[in-house]
Amino acid sequence: MTLAVYLIVCGAGKWIGNDSWGPALTGIAVAGAVHFLLVIGMCLKRLRRAYERIAMRRP
Repeated sequence: MTLAVYLIVCGAGKWIGNDSWGPALTGIAVAGAVHFLLVIGMCLKRLRRAYERIAMRRP
């Protein structure tokens, strides 16, 4: 949610297209998106492992 608000605010203010601050703000947005994807991937990995453990307990 924070990433979405950040992108909306930067897009509305047209700061990402700015020559001086644009690359830094874009880098922050890309880093936030990559972090989000890594966290979602970790959650899915743990959820899959939990389902595997539950499935192994049943005969």
